[in-house]
Amino acid sequence: MSKIAKPWSARQQCHLAYISEFTTDVQRVAGKSNIVADCLSIVVVNAVHLGIDYVLMASDQVSDPEVQPYRITSTSLQLADVSFNSAGASLLCATRHHRAATPCRS
Repeated sequence: MSKIAKPWSARQQCHLAYISEFTTDVQRVAGKSNIVADCLSIVVVNAVHLGIDYVLMASDQVSDPEVQPYRITSTSLQLADVSFNSAGASLLCATRHHRAATPCRS
């Protein structure tokens, strides 16, 4: 007995051709082992705020030359300044999930 898979549709072939431009090693990582997907699926930011100095992060955002263009350039992201704590720290964030634009520190 052998089972033959149905041929791929034009849409499936197009998607696979597009994906193959980026990688040739696609693997499924299950459940909690997939740390990146697990972190990106977290909707509530306040649950992971311990130890973050929002005032320092806000000042780093202001001085980071890579973050500044996002304040004036139109992108597909909807960005806005969001107040994160009682100290008045305002961070540039993607407004859909309030994910902050993280500045680089050297």
